[in-house]
Amino acid sequence: MDWIGLLGLACFIGFALHRLRVRRQRLREAALAREAAFVASLRGDFGKAIDGDHAAASSVPRHDPAMRGRAVDERAVVAALPIRGNPPAYLSSRQLSVYRLLRNAAPEVDVFVRAYLHWLVGKGAGEKALQLDFVCCDHRSQPRMVIDLIRDADEPAVCEFKRERLAAAGIVYLRWDVAVLPGRDEIARLLSGLGRSA
Repeated sequence: MDWIGLLGLACFIGFALHRLRVRRQRLREAALAREAAFVASLRGDFGKAIDGDHAAASSVPRHDPAMRGRAVDERAVVAALPIRGNPPAYLSSRQLSVYRLLRNAAPEVDVFVRAYLHWLVGKGAGEKALQLDFVCCDHRSQPRMVIDLIRDADEPAVCEFKRERLAAAGIVYLRWDVAVLPGRDEIARLLSGLGRSA
């Protein structure tokens, strides 16, 4: 292969890598926007985020060296999200129903949605990023229980791997079928040791 062919191949590989980087960045930004919209809906600011309030959007500080190190108003940032019409759902309807059930059964317990296993127990070489549906924390914000929803596509080996890694860190791992969820009282008993009053 002559040098022109090598140069062409190098240009093609460089272009492909650039496109891959751009796509990953866009996917990351979309995920962050969905997460911010979900958090805004929990805080009650969701209407402001969707209305497209131009005044609020224009009040968001742009890149300004004078603002470096100063606190930024979260509401202004959320209001400036480019959301029109129906925002993309951060949680599936199954996840949202279980999240509401957990919050209603034990409002004093911190429940976090859509976490990753390596956030809780670290990541070994060659391990994939494995998603967790719900992480329930004690009053010191220490993870104590993880709840995953059962899906048809679940691989038993992956579920067992999650269970083993979490157990080694002292975290209970549960898998729930959305069709046969435990009742409110049972969930309250299950999470009773994690609340601030415990």
